[in-house]
Amino acid sequence: MPSLADNTIAIVTLSPLAGAYYWKKANKSERVVIAVQETGESTSSLTAIGHRDELNVLRQMLRSQGALP
Repeated sequence: MPSLADNTIAIVTLSPLAGAYYWKKANKSERVVIAVQETGESTSSLTAIGHRDELNVLRQMLRSQGALP
């Protein structure tokens, strides 16, 4: 039966590899698709499709510029 010390050494030795793996996989580019449609003579509709975090950033930017209530 392996001792706790053997497992601890293995975990400490392999932990940097886990960090490198997740760091490499985290480098994904996110995409937001935006469509603007005229709904009337003086009105339009904006549809945005994307990841929740990216849409929140877009919403905050639009609010800070006065484009959203």
